[in-house]
Amino acid sequence: MPRIKAIFNPQANRGDNYKQHDFIFDLLHELAETASLDGPLYQVDWVTTEEPGHATELAYQAALNGYDTIVAIGGDGTIHEVVNGMMRVDPDQRPKLGILPTGTGNDLTNNFGLSTDLAEAARCLFQENTRPLDVGMVSDGDSRSQYWVNTLGFGFSGAVTVVARSSTSILRGFVLYLYIVIKTILFHMQNNDIMVKVDDGDPVKRSISMVNICNGPAEGGGFPVAPHALMDDGLLSYTFMRRMSRVKMLYFLPIVLAAKHTDKVKHFEFGNAHKLHIEAHDPLTVHIDGELFSRLENDLRQLEVAMIPSALHTLSSS
Repeated sequence: MPRIKAIFNPQANRGDNYKQHDFIFDLLHELAETASLDGPLYQVDWVTTEEPGHATELAYQAALNGYDTIVAIGGDGTIHEVVNGMMRVDPDQRPKLGILPTGTGNDLTNNFGLSTDLAEAARCLFQENTRPLDVGMVSDGDSRSQYWVNTLGFGFSGAVTVVARSSTSILRGFVLYLYIVIKTILFHMQNNDIMVKVDDGDPVKRSISMVNICNGPAEGGGFPVAPHALMDDGLLSYTFMRRMSRVKMLYFLPIVLAAKHTDKVKHFEFGNAHKLHIEAHDPLTVHIDGELFSRLENDLRQLEVAMIPSALHTLSSS
């Protein structure tokens, strides 16, 4: 009997996800009944998160209890928590990952080519098609580590996350992210000098306004910061935005949105790696999958980032 643990985050989509509870609950159980008519008897167990970080513990316990599939019902933050729970068990014990995208940006879903239609995404949970998904790991040089699946960023992108967390705007989706990006450029810039070691190479100095280390090509509801990134190639894809003024950042904003910055080598640096070691002159504000890993007051100045190839298998339509 295939067992599915559905983890529903009512606070996804800036607190509006609870409105979809009954629809998704009924949809999953109807699809389970239909699939069971022509195949194995599916068991769907539903659980609702109660606080930040709860999805991590729920996913971990579900993996320990032998569930075949764990479904994250929410946005990128919910997926981030679920993945961190699943990655705590041995690779041969990890369930398949299912995603029902109900968040604000749904970057991972879009980057990985998964369906954003809830009915189609739900049908994938009762099929056997999977795709390997790489998972990143970051540590702060002080025994604290987390897993991530889409992007890690600091400098400007870290500041964007802080501004987004405090925003009370009624805007949603890409328009909200664009508003936050412009606000951050105008009032919350974070430049830094860093030393970067790529794989086993020699450390090099960079003066930056933003660093993005990516598994997927886009973040923030569709900003293609690393257009070359692939989520199943076993590599980190990095983008360094060299230090620039507010005026220049505003100039480059539409260029980045159009993914036309890849040939602007005077201002951007791109590459791939298996691992990166970073040391910063000033404290870093770091986000992973849009969740804050470190604020300025934490005084974090060192990062180790690596990629774990094919760490998870994600249910997909093809």
